[in-house]
Amino acid sequence: MMKRILMLFVAVLAMWLDIKAQNYDFSAEAPSGQTLYYKIVDGHAEVVSRGYDYVEGDVVIPATVDYDNTTYDVTKIADVDYRGAFEGCENLTSITIPASITSIGYWAFYDCSNLTSVNYTGTIAQWCRIDFRNDYANPINITHSLNINGNHISNLVIPNDVIEIKKYAFCGCSSLQSVTIGSGVSTIGFHAFRDCSSLQSVTIGSGVSTIGSYAFYGCSNLTSISLPNGVTTIVTVNTPLYF
Repeated sequence: MMKRILMLFVAVLAMWLDIKAQNYDFSAEAPSGQTLYYKIVDGHAEVVSRGYDYVEGDVVIPATVDYDNTTYDVTKIADVDYRGAFEGCENLTSITIPASITSIGYWAFYDCSNLTSVNYTGTIAQWCRIDFRNDYANPINITHSLNINGNHISNLVIPNDVIEIKKYAFCGCSSLQSVTIGSGVSTIGFHAFRDCSSLQSVTIGSGVSTIGSYAFYGCSNLTSISLPNGVTTIVTVNTPLYF
């Protein structure tokens, strides 16, 4: 009897570990041919990891995905159980991110050492609104460049309808040479332009009132910034790396 109970316990434990190891609700073929894995959260689909080095090549994340006769918007590149969605995918060479994505989780692209290209299918305004959870959530911190609908961005113009440039938005984008920030922007998030080492000129719009800590840290070729009179807060204290 004890042996049967032990065997049942082992079987149940194995099933639980298998479910936990999956960490996804379904899988589907990406437009680029690879299999991506998703969780359904609050009626939306989130891209999650299936293990280290599970995808390779040029990956295109879809804006929508079909499962069980339902179409879901893909809104997040998520982290589950402390693992980033593409963490450890050393053979990932390029990533195309749809405009539907509003958040990218911790470590999403950590250790993607061969990632060389990031293409975004939305607009600059939409990119500025993405919630990047840390450095490795933003793939341009690895590729050091950004393409918007196939166009390489070197002279960046933030349009007037943007209210906030989110944290880490252009962190590590060393291909940027100039930035013009529209008058609608009130906040530049912390680390927003950190390590943009080729950046030479920044024009900050009159609406900016808050500049986060380390926003322009490591911009070694930036010799001067003209601040508008409306700036009331420049955060200089340390901010949590994984806030």
